[in-house]
Amino acid sequence: MERPKLSSKSDAVVQKLADYLEEHWENKLDPEQIVSEFKLNYRYMSTLFTTKMGISLFNYHERLRIHKSAELLRTTTFNVSEVSDRLHFTNPYYFSRVFRKVMGESPTEYIRNIYRT
Repeated sequence: MERPKLSSKSDAVVQKLADYLEEHWENKLDPEQIVSEFKLNYRYMSTLFTTKMGISLFNYHERLRIHKSAELLRTTTFNVSEVSDRLHFTNPYYFSRVFRKVMGESPTEYIRNIYRT
C-alpha cells in the first residue's frame, strides 16, 4: 500500500507503526502487542496514525491483510478457507465479508476473475 511521505518525530512513529503492521500482516491487530513494542499509549498511536495517514490503524491493517490475502489467492493453491485460517480470521464467512468490503468482490469472484484473464 502506498504511504504519504512523512518527516517529523510523530511521522517517524507512524512510519514505524506502518512498517510493524506490514511485518506482522498475517496476525490479528493486537493493541497490547503494539503497546509492548512501541512503549506508547495505544490511543495516542491510533489517533496519530489516523491523523497522519488518513485511515485508522485498524482499517490500514485490515486492508493490508486483505491485499496480502489476494496475493495468496493469486499465487498459491490455497482455497478461501485456508487463506482465512492463515490470516487468523474467525471464520471464512467473516473473511469473505471483509474481502468484499476492501476489494469490491468476494474471494470466490476474485479467483474466478483471475482465471478469466
